[in-house]
Amino acid sequence: MNADSFLSSIGFERRVIIMKHGHTVDKLSKMLVYILGRQPDEFGLLPDEHGYVKIKDLMKALGEEPGWRHVRACHVHEVIYTIGSPAVEIKDNQIRALDRSRLFAPEVPAVFPKLLYYPVRRRAHPVVREKRHAIVNLRDPDHPD
Repeated sequence: MNADSFLSSIGFERRVIIMKHGHTVDKLSKMLVYILGRQPDEFGLLPDEHGYVKIKDLMKALGEEPGWRHVRACHVHEVIYTIGSPAVEIKDNQIRALDRSRLFAPEVPAVFPKLLYYPVRRRAHPVVREKRHAIVNLRDPDHPD
């Protein structure tokens, strides 16, 4: 008895596996396009100047997403090999989307605040909140607040 006849005897159909596998590859391809070509910042990824992200960082980001924890680097390579014209490309240990026209353009402010966060104990919080303007102005007299 070969494997196909055994699987069909227990009600397992091979064509269902192939269809589901193809569906999974397409879904992964669309997810990669979204992550790499549209919203890498949503997943904590910072592409370099050419749009590349380390595959290891991509795997970490996918591992934090529900329903994508099973994805490994071999699955990403499978997307590239099985889809006729893949929307992503791999170079060395990096990956990028071919269409990066929808990536956001990062905005860099002209002036950075001198004080962004200030650690305050819980007991002192009400006082600091009342006197916030005085504290900010002591640190930076030119601050607009």
